[in-house]
Amino acid sequence: ISGPADGVPVLLIHGIARSLEDWTEAQDLLAAAGHRVISTDLPGFGFSRKGRERPGLPAFGRAMAGLLDAVGVGQPAHVMGNSLGGGVSMTLAVDHPGRVASLTLVNSVGFGSDQHVSLAPMAYAALAGLPGLESTFRPRARAAGLQSIQDLFFDPSFATPDRLREAGRLAKQRDFRPTFLGTASTLGAPVVGIRKGWRRELLARVQASDIPVLVVWGDAD
Repeated sequence: ISGPADGVPVLLIHGIARSLEDWTEAQDLLAAAGHRVISTDLPGFGFSRKGRERPGLPAFGRAMAGLLDAVGVGQPAHVMGNSLGGGVSMTLAVDHPGRVASLTLVNSVGFGSDQHVSLAPMAYAALAGLPGLESTFRPRARAAGLQSIQDLFFDPSFATPDRLREAGRLAKQRDFRPTFLGTASTLGAPVVGIRKGWRRELLARVQASDIPVLVVWGDAD
């Protein structure tokens, strides 16, 4: 949490297999502009322990509502979500009415059926620790690690050694594997892609809510 305690609250939600550190620069800028900025690891990602519920959008939405309660945010917050975090943001908005003042969805899940190839290295990392699969997937995870981090940036020079080490530490956390695989399975499947049913329902509910929405998408994403 940063920024003045009486500032307009902004909640930042990261993407799948990532952590709150993704928002560091944005958090600093928003806090400097006078907002009360809150960012957190989703349960089971980053360095946070997994929750008791099966990972997925409903559970993550409830966790974010609980976080707002825990830090004393009673008024509607402006919520910004990246990738999976966009789906969590929309779920928070429609499952917990009155908690969200606006949505900013950055390259958000839910707006297409494709699964980006950058998910493959994350899947390798998740599978590499399963009994009997280490020899098959661990070399692939290591070889794909650098490329996956570089793919996050238009300018690959931002894929610094520190960011590579951070990604490695995240993938080694005890709850990373079940959270990643459990979350991914609720959204779609390889080859099949993202499932239509939950996307259509969620987008329709957001549209019906009349909450202001800004959708941002990078040309090179």
